[in-house]
Amino acid sequence: MKIVRNFPKSMMRKSYLFFIFLSSLAFSQRIIPEFIQQKVNQIADKIKPAIVKIYAVIPDYENGKEIKMEVSGSGTIIHPDGFVLTNYHVAGRATYVQCILSSGEKIDAFYYAGDPLTDLAIVKLTESRKYPYAKFGDSSKLKVGDWVIAAGSPYALSQSLTLGIVSNTRLVIPEIFSRSARMEIEGENVGSIITWIGHDAPIYEGNSGGPLLNLDGEIVGVNEMRFALSGAIPSNIAKKVAEELIKNKEITRSWLGIEVYSHCLLL
Repeated sequence: MKIVRNFPKSMMRKSYLFFIFLSSLAFSQRIIPEFIQQKVNQIADKIKPAIVKIYAVIPDYENGKEIKMEVSGSGTIIHPDGFVLTNYHVAGRATYVQCILSSGEKIDAFYYAGDPLTDLAIVKLTESRKYPYAKFGDSSKLKVGDWVIAAGSPYALSQSLTLGIVSNTRLVIPEIFSRSARMEIEGENVGSIITWIGHDAPIYEGNSGGPLLNLDGEIVGVNEMRFALSGAIPSNIAKKVAEELIKNKEITRSWLGIEVYSHCLLL
């Protein structure tokens, strides 16, 4: 005999909130080894000058009218001449870009080049000078359980760091989810070429485009989305795309095609 118990909604709500409280408490009580804490402190000092908050104005069109969307995201200076790596969905096609350094200095910038298929873009700082920059690491060396740090400007707040571990080195969005749940940008299916680094370092709106760092302070990913876990574009892809965008302002890809010809014999 099947027994069904009906609980009052108020009790269910309290149970749910209690579960959330316990989950938060468990996370907050995670034991951080002392050497990890020291590494985080060192990385914070090292990486902070290279992290920027990005404010962009992106045009969109609806019913024949232009709509200006204001977007806030994160980025990393990856070249001493002021090239900033971020997500395409943060700065792609932007008509106005402003970057805010960790010192609070505001510098005008512009959308330099981008690649919707990998959701990566380059923004160029307009002020001519040498900037502190972050270096890329090898994302293929990441293993499940490795400590990682997510840097950025969540909800347009000042730069911050969050700590977590790699949970999945080849995160994909399951096919059972609807098309609307997939990562599509300007008709390009990002998930067709990207397998994300899944990690549990908390990221929020505004963290997009910010770096995922290893304990050497190297970029091993570019944070892009949160789908249960946080998802970052592997640095081995990001580095290659960024270098080509800086050099050529576009990505050249090979393709396969078949042309079919039919011949008619007239008698």
